[in-house]
Amino acid sequence: MRRRVTLLVAAIGSALLAGGCSKAPPPKAKHLVLITVDTLRTDRLGSYGGTSGCSPFLDALAERGVRFANAYCQRSMTLPSMTTWFTSRYVAEHGVNDNKKRVPEEEHLLAERLAEAGFATRCYNATPVLEPESGIAQGFAPGDYRMFPDEAEMTRGAARYIERRFGRDDRRDFLWLHYMNPHKPYDPPGRYKTMFVEGGREVDVDPARLDRIYVEKTVLTEAERRDVEGAYDGTVAFVNDMVAAVVDALEQRGLLEETLLVFSADHGEDLYSHNAYFWHANSPYRSSTHVPLLFVQPGTIPAGRVEDGLVETTDFLPTVLTWLGVGGADDGDPALRPRGHDLTGVLLGETAPRRDTALSELDVVNPLSECGDEGAIWAIRNRRWSFVWNDRRIFPDNPPSEGFYPIAAQELYDLEMDPDEQLNVVADHPDVADRMYGALLARTSTLTFRTLADETDDARMKKLAELGYVLDDQSSRPTYAPPASDADPCEGRE
Repeated sequence: MRRRVTLLVAAIGSALLAGGCSKAPPPKAKHLVLITVDTLRTDRLGSYGGTSGCSPFLDALAERGVRFANAYCQRSMTLPSMTTWFTSRYVAEHGVNDNKKRVPEEEHLLAERLAEAGFATRCYNATPVLEPESGIAQGFAPGDYRMFPDEAEMTRGAARYIERRFGRDDRRDFLWLHYMNPHKPYDPPGRYKTMFVEGGREVDVDPARLDRIYVEKTVLTEAERRDVEGAYDGTVAFVNDMVAAVVDALEQRGLLEETLLVFSADHGEDLYSHNAYFWHANSPYRSSTHVPLLFVQPGTIPAGRVEDGLVETTDFLPTVLTWLGVGGADDGDPALRPRGHDLTGVLLGETAPRRDTALSELDVVNPLSECGDEGAIWAIRNRRWSFVWNDRRIFPDNPPSEGFYPIAAQELYDLEMDPDEQLNVVADHPDVADRMYGALLARTSTLTFRTLADETDDARMKKLAELGYVLDDQSSRPTYAPPASDADPCEGRE
């Protein structure tokens, strides 16, 4: 697919500041444990303003380290997001812009870097999207990258690994756990199904029903919406307890003080916040791009601190390489250069995050595009404003493909007055929109864009379809007429 992102032609501006350092500093931790949760909407957690009480352990964990209040992922889809986590490069650069791609072998992923530095690497993973066939398992030996459809069993396996092998024989360990819940179908086991639903009732959260709500743009009552949110909160509560068991295993072994523990999510979830949509893959908004981010190491990272400066998931890799005393964040190949900032000083309370903006991308192919069939939607945020740029007037169309997820050519939201991004005020603040657009040009002008072909066999395609990531037959798609406008949004474009 050929990219047609016209902002790059006009772009002038400053280069991104890259993190990392060429010399390995003394390590501040011996081991690394990364726990990522699929589709975890940040504001459901009590530490981020949630009120349901579904995350007591995670909220307590946040008090034991540094909680980043304004962390953003770079794509609201699992494989693209986690590729950015492990390369510190933007989706446009590594090219893994959806779950049907494969991470290129030449990418230098975190596990590879740590294995080269002598770490034992182990992964326990619950989502088919991140199967070894996706390429994300680079740096893990085949027997050490394990898939689990049962997350309770996955947790028990991880706890056993910590008890029996983690940190033994003076070795250094990297352990990554990725939980599938609370990804749809919002169907956690046992008591978690109903524990946050009023009256303890079972709620109809069948994906087909929620898809129909999106397609038909059904207006839900507050009670109906709370029911779905309650079911979702049950999945969060389940993961909360799973994470607690893993951290308890670390503490029982006395390993937490010498381990950097990082907790986050690949992306969030719209949960009906925009366009009657419950899922995430179509969304450039904070509901799906704002992620929780906790760094914990008792005795080394000051406890109970909240950092409200902007950070991105690109910042993870250079930070942990420095923290672990592993050199090499500045790769020799400029094409593979990590883009993130080293947050070591931030974690120690010595400096503040130095980002002015956070960047996210939706790279889409869509026959409904008013100006063609492909392009990118960008979102850029500072502390006050959120700006969405969609000059090709593309409507993302991840399944259900008969639904519509309209995004205007330009959208601007005042996060102080409207943190949920409900009121587009671009017409009221054209000067702010111009400044945000200029910041977007500056950020994207330094990117080297890459296009990858889909690499998905039939078996993997079937799994992606079951998860709702593959378009169905579009022959029955209704005709869409774009909003009338005096200006031609495609004028002058190739």
